[in-house]
Amino acid sequence: EGMTDKVYDFLTAPQVTAAEIKAKRRARAERLSAAIPGAIRYDVPRVQSSPSDRMSAAIADVDELDREIADLKDRMKNERRAIVDAADQFLDYQERRVIILRYIDRASWSCIASVLHRSKSTIHRIHRSAGEKLSTICG
Repeated sequence: EGMTDKVYDFLTAPQVTAAEIKAKRRARAERLSAAIPGAIRYDVPRVQSSPSDRMSAAIADVDELDREIADLKDRMKNERRAIVDAADQFLDYQERRVIILRYIDRASWSCIASVLHRSKSTIHRIHRSAGEKLSTICG
């Protein structure tokens, strides 16, 4: 009873993808900073004062990370769309609002309760009901 792991994974997929995007952006920034000529680096196996060969490799890495980030953004958009579509198709108005606020807008339980003018316990009950409905559909 309640929300299955499969439904939870479905609903939290955009958050997981957002974390992947953040990690790729961090890696991109690191690679980009490595491409910028600077002082002699002593933290690599050989001392290098000319960054030209490093720069082309770093730029290639940055380009690849840009492609990966774009693909992840598309994936996140599709994951969000799938959640909205499932909510529209299978949930009642209150359940839809709770699911959208929680998993698309990433609102806290307190914020959802405030927006919907309900107690947190009522919001949790509505969330549980939505999870059960989605569990029967998703398997």
